[in-house]
Amino acid sequence: MGCQDVLTRKTGVIVGDDVLKLFNYAQEHNFAIPAINVTSSSTVVAALEAARDQKAPIILQMSQGGAAYFAGKGVANGKQEASIAGGIAGAHYIRAVAPAYGIPVILHTDHCAKKLLPWLDGLLDADEAYFKEKGEPLFSSHMIDLSEEEVDYNIKTTAEYLKRAAPMKQWLEMEIGITGGEEDGVNNEDVDNNSLYTQPEDILAIYQALSPISPFFSIAAGFGNVHGVYKPGNVKLHPELLGKHQKYVKDAIGAKEDKPVFLVFHGGSGSAKKEFTDAISYGVVKVNLDTDLQYAYLTGIRDYVLAKKDYIMQQVGNPDGDDKPNKKYFDPRVWVREGEKTMSARLTEGLKDFNTSNQLTQSSEAVHHRIAMTESEGGGVPQGQKQGWSSFIKSIANFSGDLSSLTAPPFILSSTSLTEFSSYWAEHPSIFVAPAAEKDPQKRALLVLKWFLSTLKQQYASRSDKYGNEKKPLNPFLGELFLGKWVDAAGTTELVSEQVSHHPPVTAYSIYNKEKGVQLQGYNAQKASFARTINVKQIGHAVYSIPAFDETYLITLPNLHIEGLVFGAPFVELNDKTYITSSSGFTAKIDYSGRGWVSGKKNSFTATLYPTGKESSILYTITGQWNKTFEVREGKKGAVIDDYDAEASAPTPLTIAPLEQQDPMESRRAWSKVAAGIAAGDMDATGVEKSKIENEQRALRAKEKEDGSEWSRRYFTRVESDKLLEALAPKIGLLVEDDKTGGIWRFDEKKATAEAGKKN
Repeated sequence: MGCQDVLTRKTGVIVGDDVLKLFNYAQEHNFAIPAINVTSSSTVVAALEAARDQKAPIILQMSQGGAAYFAGKGVANGKQEASIAGGIAGAHYIRAVAPAYGIPVILHTDHCAKKLLPWLDGLLDADEAYFKEKGEPLFSSHMIDLSEEEVDYNIKTTAEYLKRAAPMKQWLEMEIGITGGEEDGVNNEDVDNNSLYTQPEDILAIYQALSPISPFFSIAAGFGNVHGVYKPGNVKLHPELLGKHQKYVKDAIGAKEDKPVFLVFHGGSGSAKKEFTDAISYGVVKVNLDTDLQYAYLTGIRDYVLAKKDYIMQQVGNPDGDDKPNKKYFDPRVWVREGEKTMSARLTEGLKDFNTSNQLTQSSEAVHHRIAMTESEGGGVPQGQKQGWSSFIKSIANFSGDLSSLTAPPFILSSTSLTEFSSYWAEHPSIFVAPAAEKDPQKRALLVLKWFLSTLKQQYASRSDKYGNEKKPLNPFLGELFLGKWVDAAGTTELVSEQVSHHPPVTAYSIYNKEKGVQLQGYNAQKASFARTINVKQIGHAVYSIPAFDETYLITLPNLHIEGLVFGAPFVELNDKTYITSSSGFTAKIDYSGRGWVSGKKNSFTATLYPTGKESSILYTITGQWNKTFEVREGKKGAVIDDYDAEASAPTPLTIAPLEQQDPMESRRAWSKVAAGIAAGDMDATGVEKSKIENEQRALRAKEKEDGSEWSRRYFTRVESDKLLEALAPKIGLLVEDDKTGGIWRFDEKKATAEAGKKN
């Protein structure tokens, strides 16, 4: 097993949850990742080359001065314009070349004292713009270094910056306790030695201030560190202090983990290997290595110049002859390369010292899985459709956008519209309404989590179970409806699903049981991209409400990818994490690991429930496979108090009106002829009937444009703001992204009442 096995993005610049996963993995496997200050494309490739050859992850970081150098020393920097422009340019360059090296890279900025905060502000502006377009920040992480300021100011200001970074799941490193020496124009050579040692009370204060905002932070604590290399004996490092800091925080917050804090080692150049090893054992996951590499880069160039002195004094003429040209000796690609070689060699030593080498190695299972896939590519495709399947695979190689624009081969087409997928939320009505009967808010939160987990099999595995592979649903048209109800021991649970937007495609839904007093509503859109498989980002959220307790739960949606494409048997696996956070003060985090690297079981997950802002204070843990069985335990590893068998829990049938009684806009009536064509395998008839619907929709949109009108939604209304989102979204880092869903959509009781009146 290796660190790439736990990452969603295996190579190139990683962000968000992958950064957290990598640092967790580093702590668990006792290694740290070197952070290399880069100032040019040459230093970037020197670092990447060493990490690639050592099969190791790497952190590439730019200081304010290094970023300015990327832009050019001739650019004015009075308002940090060169540092901002250079930082952005360097980030785009690293993002472009990093995937070619086949390793995960964290893209970071270094230090940033108070006087340099405008530089950080400019980079965060760029991050937010990139996030709006791509769904992730430009940089993986930033550092803010207010260690020269008062502790209270340091913590308060850092917290404000973390609040800005949190919606993007962007990491923030902060420093407490001064790092001595001089770096990048900040000189701490004459500070009091006592200032070089951070106090445990400060570490705890930082943890308590930052952890309620986001888990994406680390602390560069002083334990005698200095920048640069000094005469032996002048620097007194005490890495054992880091162990005391960890214990102090652990005891104070009641954490079960021995190392609850991610720590950073600044001023790594010139330190002894044992000092690195000790620091790493106390939870250091990042070590800055700069001065040694600067000198190493120079030595390669210096030695080349000295060795070739007689060949570079003039353009023509050298010891081999007065008419011999010297271009091949003074070409920058020759002597700059010598600097890259010696820098890479020194970094290789660091990778070994920090135990980072060979941490990418993948499990034998993953290797065998890829071999099996290669040997059986297209194995699940009907013989007569293999050519079409091959063309489909090629067509999505550079795909990015919403899934509705994909044209899929006939054998994976579904006769079901995407609007019907909303019903998967409540196919077990008794589990859906169970929280309303529980008076204890903590147990109620657990029941909401259990209900959510019980929906995953139906939402993401039922089609594969039924048909043998995942099917591509029909693309809903604007205004399309799917209406139904479940009637069982829980009473009557009603469903309304409506396509509220076509560009982008967005489905909104409301599910409610008036008798039990429970409602779920939400909306979602999807954006897909391709990297060997289809990766789908779900945009939107759901809200579960129990009015009797004046209680609401905000639910985020899992991202997913489609496995098995190359051999023609696609199925869904879930990625990353989702959250459920409540107005009553509880949060659940669900971590989807796909094929568990320990258990080897597909669709594995771990969910924890904890008081909001106290993630280490675990109340309940749920583990298992979301499409099979899972167990509920007290605390982190306590006794099993409940379980659930998804395979043994048959869904309650949904009752819908007969086709002839349905509204013309209802899914099954509107798509009936298309569905018949798919069922008969008649793709010509399917295409004709599908085109009729699409042409009618185009005509309606053209008429609306001509009239200056907008389609009227029958059950949902677009709202400008939502108090629930304003209160709960920041607690779990949810970015609403209403620009990608056509707005924030909410169920409209007045509209629903009017629609009911029309039927009576």
